[in-house]
Amino acid sequence: TITPPAVIIYEKHFAKCTLGCVTSKQPVCPQGEAIAKKQPLIDDFYIPLMTKHNGAFAIAVIAALFGYGVFNTIEAMQLEPPTEQEQWFTEDHMFTGFFDTMQNDYLAGDDTAYTEVTITFGIDGIDRSGFNQYIPNSNRGSAEFDDGYSLATPECQQAFIKACDEAETFSCDHTGCDPYGTLGIPGKTRCFMKEFREYLNTTEGLDSYAITPEDFYSKLELFRSTDAPDDDQYASWESDIGFIDGDLKFASFTYLGTLELDQSVGVTEPVLYRHNDYIDAIKAYPECDVCDCGSAMHTTVLAWTWYHTERGLVDGFYQGLSIAMPVAFVVLLASTQNIVIAFYAITSVFFIVFGVLGFVKSSLGWALG
Repeated sequence: TITPPAVIIYEKHFAKCTLGCVTSKQPVCPQGEAIAKKQPLIDDFYIPLMTKHNGAFAIAVIAALFGYGVFNTIEAMQLEPPTEQEQWFTEDHMFTGFFDTMQNDYLAGDDTAYTEVTITFGIDGIDRSGFNQYIPNSNRGSAEFDDGYSLATPECQQAFIKACDEAETFSCDHTGCDPYGTLGIPGKTRCFMKEFREYLNTTEGLDSYAITPEDFYSKLELFRSTDAPDDDQYASWESDIGFIDGDLKFASFTYLGTLELDQSVGVTEPVLYRHNDYIDAIKAYPECDVCDCGSAMHTTVLAWTWYHTERGLVDGFYQGLSIAMPVAFVVLLASTQNIVIAFYAITSVFFIVFGVLGFVKSSLGWALG
């Protein structure tokens, strides 16, 4: 990186002619004017060193720098947004690292520190017609329901309860699931179907598997309006049991995931994919050969949305570089009118940029941003 500015400074302040000079034992300008005295560092050290042994040393330097550049490029591609609190105070201030310590230095934190995951049956997707991505708070779309899903059938009820149980046992060996090693925290699943069956058996001595669909839905709607979850008597089942205009359109259950909030892309991504595996496992239940489980999906309040936001920020950053580099090459080519010089220059710029990014990642441990 020092070569271009060194040449410019030399030509501007020390040489008595421009790059039109030719080199010989007694270099002269085309007009015959003598060049300034030679530079000892360049003429007596740099050039002999680089040309020694037919340029072997120069080739070795190029190979070493290229290897280091490739290493930094690989490191730079692994940059992620920060996961720690911004340090607003000095190192010895009592608040420095306080929030990180409260979140990370205990075996388990408060429930609000973890991701709440919702599994929903009965919603096929969202109709986004009329949605404008540049006005995201308007016309966000409307749900498209799965008309084939019927919770009243015994198979659908069994599949639903089985999914509730498996949320706390489905294995996850990624860092984001430590220290539990499962998708859900044991004892933190809220499953209305289990409580409804208990409610029905206690109040009326009935088995939800053995009643007609009409009775099932009428009693489920009554349960929805009169009963509350066992773990929170101030909550309701309205968002879990989706009656719309008297018809059950969807059914959901929630569990507290082992993934903590505000994790990096690298931590969140494998846990997200493991949830996808969990949904695939639900759809493969034997009960789902009879029950239509094809609409099963998982959602979170913030974690998946924030993951895609961070992924978009990272992708946008590198997309910007991928646009800037070709544009810079075109500018260099137009200004130099020499494809070789333009190629060498853009290669230098590339390794300078990614050298800095890779260095701050590998040596300083900084995050992107």
